[in-house]
Amino acid sequence: MKGKLQSISLILIATLSTLVFSCETEEKLSPERDSLFKKFYGTAFDESARDLAILENGDILLLGTTSSLGNGGQDIYLVKTDAYGDYQWEKTFGGALNDGGSSITLDSEGNILITGFVTEANGNKDYALLKVDQEGNLLDSLTVGRKNFSEEGERTVITQDGGFVIGGNVLRGNDVVDNYFYKISASGDSLWTVSVNFLEGLGALSSLVETSAGEILWSSTTNTGGGSDSNIVIGLIEKDGQSNQLAFYGENNGINEIGNDLTSTAAGWVISGSAKANGGNSDLLLLGINTTGRLKVSWDQVFGTELSEEARGVALSTNGTMIIAGVQEVGADNNDILLCEATFNGDIRWSKVFGGNGDDRGSQVAIVDGDILVMGTSEIENNDVLTLIKTNSKGEFSSTNKQE
Repeated sequence: MKGKLQSISLILIATLSTLVFSCETEEKLSPERDSLFKKFYGTAFDESARDLAILENGDILLLGTTSSLGNGGQDIYLVKTDAYGDYQWEKTFGGALNDGGSSITLDSEGNILITGFVTEANGNKDYALLKVDQEGNLLDSLTVGRKNFSEEGERTVITQDGGFVIGGNVLRGNDVVDNYFYKISASGDSLWTVSVNFLEGLGALSSLVETSAGEILWSSTTNTGGGSDSNIVIGLIEKDGQSNQLAFYGENNGINEIGNDLTSTAAGWVISGSAKANGGNSDLLLLGINTTGRLKVSWDQVFGTELSEEARGVALSTNGTMIIAGVQEVGADNNDILLCEATFNGDIRWSKVFGGNGDDRGSQVAIVDGDILVMGTSEIENNDVLTLIKTNSKGEFSSTNKQE
């Protein structure tokens, strides 16, 4: 730890012009449903989607990374649209080296907290937390890190006591060797840290939330046997950081399980991800997590089609089912954004895919007044841009099943 957290000065770049794509192949919107759309944001170079958030007035925030805008290398990329997906502004944050944003959360005042990392002059990385107002102005920033360690922030949870917990990955080269957690008070003091570097074959931290009891629930992957046999690890950290219960799913079963998102539902916490047997297709995976008493996986559902699919994000629909966004493989190096509705029994009520000739991947999903909002990354003319799709509750804005 670098003592008390210190504010850093990141270069804020407000790009005055950007290319907001509007594909000629995009479906025309019906007059009565003109709030439903598929739109693209970015430049003629590469941007990648990471997270989205909805403001109280219905405006939409898209977080990603950019290699074409900013101050050099890779930078944090933030785009704001209105509820109709119409571009309002974009901002980039970063220095001359590679910096990245991973997730967004909103504080009690409506400010935007961006979790990510910054790269130091010696090449090591530190967790970064940026505080931005709703016009994209940088209000404050801090870094969290330890000397001689390279750490990338993934998620931040604002805790019930007014502080926050930042979780992420400790790297050795490009390999994750630890998922590391810092508890920070509202005044910026470090209260506790938790490490899980005793786990073998750790993957990137995939989710981090606070339970109603004030505990910190997180998930990641491990791979103790090597090859294609990763399993999901779930942790529950007590409020004082003194206890970290662990539970595992899929150990040594010859199946590659990956968890991506953790969502609160009427049936408790649910992890969405994928399960893939050696030589087989990848299927959608849902896990129910019980945090009462001993932490455990209480139920699981594996389902899908004849194609390979992966759940990247899940949201609870207004009728109590789950809306899943992710990826469906349609060919070599060709994926489409998958959107489907599923019950807790694993029954798929409907399924839609969105994509073109390039690689399209869904990453996050949200429900807005009964409609569905999906964020992802789309490849257009060999370059990646951010994608935002808004459909009705059935995944539709036209009569066709697949939107080009």
